[in-house]
Amino acid sequence: LQKSLLEDGNTEVVEILDAHLAMLQDPFITKDVEEKIRSNPHESAETSFLEVISDYKEKFYRRKSAFFEERIRDVVDVSTRVLGHLRPVEKVSVKHILVESILIAEDFSPSTVAEMDTNYIKGLIAKAGGSSSHSAIIARAKSIPYVAGVELDKYTDIEELIVDGFSGKVILTPTKKTKLVYFSMQKNQIETDRRLQKKAHEHTKTVDGQEVFVWGNIENVEQIGQLQKNGAFGLGLFRSESLVLSRKEFPTEEEQIAVYQKLLSCLPGKTVTIRVFDIGEDKITKKEDRFSSYRGIRFLLHNREIFETQLRALLRSAKYGKLRILLPMVVDVEEIIEVKKICRTVAEKLTEEEMISDAISPNPISIGSMIEVPSAAVLADSIAEESDFLSIGSNDLVQYTLAASRMDMRLTSLSKGYHPGVLRLCKMAIDAANLYEKDLILCGEIGAVPENIPLLLGLGFRAFSISVAEIPLIKETIRKTDLSYAKNLADKALAAKTATEVASYMQESSVKLQVTSPE
Repeated sequence: LQKSLLEDGNTEVVEILDAHLAMLQDPFITKDVEEKIRSNPHESAETSFLEVISDYKEKFYRRKSAFFEERIRDVVDVSTRVLGHLRPVEKVSVKHILVESILIAEDFSPSTVAEMDTNYIKGLIAKAGGSSSHSAIIARAKSIPYVAGVELDKYTDIEELIVDGFSGKVILTPTKKTKLVYFSMQKNQIETDRRLQKKAHEHTKTVDGQEVFVWGNIENVEQIGQLQKNGAFGLGLFRSESLVLSRKEFPTEEEQIAVYQKLLSCLPGKTVTIRVFDIGEDKITKKEDRFSSYRGIRFLLHNREIFETQLRALLRSAKYGKLRILLPMVVDVEEIIEVKKICRTVAEKLTEEEMISDAISPNPISIGSMIEVPSAAVLADSIAEESDFLSIGSNDLVQYTLAASRMDMRLTSLSKGYHPGVLRLCKMAIDAANLYEKDLILCGEIGAVPENIPLLLGLGFRAFSISVAEIPLIKETIRKTDLSYAKNLADKALAAKTATEVASYMQESSVKLQVTSPE
């Protein structure tokens, strides 16, 4: 399944299936199930397997969080496929659907969505799940419209409906006029995608000539091709924790070097930003960390061996290209100072071992800090002074500033990123970066929404790092934005008292802003 997805260019879902493959190597299957079978010789293998899986699911249920609900879905998905091999039964599969269809179900497992043929599956409607679920991520990667959180009882005996994945709407028994409107929208979207792809490698300047840089975020080496195809200025974020999450242990120094070398070698001349492991205590102790308070650089400074191994791998890989190191979840300046000390010590050891040259040792490589929590934004001037560059992690900054978990579907309206509190914190970071003449990148989902771009440019952002699929559209949106209007919008937004007020200014300004490119 993984191989076929890679052949189709769906690299985004490879890591999800890596996690599923890793589950099959976990002791709960390789050891616990085998012991259960041996100790219960009168039970079938299927029964023993199901009993172990039930225990495993119960542990996740007790944690009562959206994150572990998603892990339960993964466990159910993997166990269903294993059972299918233990007890093969002829059943209808999505692979047998050979007519254009919209599928409606309580839930869709990630592997089921991955198997879907987009020539026939045209939309998905589910009661469970959400926009951040693995099933939704895979559906987006395959360009299948997906709407979740829908009550299914009203769909009985309906022959035609429309799934609008952009707005999250489902239209029951659409009129002829509505269907024509959506057919036209669909055709326009296809044409727009083709046009944007042709312009993907052009320079990105606003209507009045301000150059803006659009970088890409990736989670695995397989996405490099798409990053290059979509005209990214550079690699703004490689989530190195992806090397950990799909396996049972932290990768060795040599295993890490193999990945970092490939990233740098495949992107000659481009800057490659690798974020050190943004991972928490749960990987080591299996404890629940409900508030994600022990993660990122805080975790790494308490687990020096893991951190130093990663720094060794990064410093040894620096010779292959233009490398920058990014520190996640920075809270204060002391953390940055401590990291720089460790980095110098590691560089000195590597020089003694003749693993790196003397040229790297005195000043290893650029070290940047992520502004993801309110304290970091308030201290942005001090952090900027100690850092070589800054990156605003907008997803976490919104989450921690507004006390609104991204996984909580009830708080989706708070994740849009234009709350005045978030905007003012961003402005602090922008001003600090400008004061110390340090590069600043806005990294995360709010920079991937075209409607937000005028406001963000008006605030002072001149670089964005977003998912690679969104790069052509965001570059085109920047080209159509007039900076003078954008600055006026930002001034109003910063003075606003509510997110609703900011939203009204954004809607008002969207009419005024230049909507066609200069030519």
